[in-house]
Amino acid sequence: MSVQQATIPPEIIRCIAHGREPDMSEMRSVADQIWRDIVGATSNASLDPKARQLSLRAARAALAGGH
Repeated sequence: MSVQQATIPPEIIRCIAHGREPDMSEMRSVADQIWRDIVGATSNASLDPKARQLSLRAARAALAGGH
C-alpha cells in the first residue's frame, strides 16, 4: 500500500503570502483537497455528512492564515 505525500495547496500559499482573504473558488478547492485526504484516510468519512462540513471549516481556517 502506498501513502500519498501531503502537500500544501497553492491557494493557501497565495492567500497567506498576499495577506488576503480567500475567494469562494479558493475555499472550495482547498476544501475539496481536504475532503479527498479525509476520505482517503478512512472509508467511514464518505458516509459522515459532518466530515464535509469539517473540511470546509478546515479550509477556511487554513486559508485565513494569521487573520
